[in-house]
Amino acid sequence: MAKYIRRVVVDSADTGVRTYSDLDFYNLLNVLGDSRFKKIIAVHLKMLKHKTRLLQLLKILIEGI
Repeated sequence: MAKYIRRVVVDSADTGVRTYSDLDFYNLLNVLGDSRFKKIIAVHLKMLKHKTRLLQLLKILIEGI
């Protein structure tokens, strides 16, 4: 998961938004600490779970039309 978050934060190829260098990213993780990083990951995973479920429901609806 940290590798995924790193890619999102460091690689802005498709967003055009300022991102962190590798060093800045690891410094950010250090500043956040384990507890806050785990909370961020938990929120992110919850959002992904809901997104996945929503996409499944949309697929069912579309196939039913």
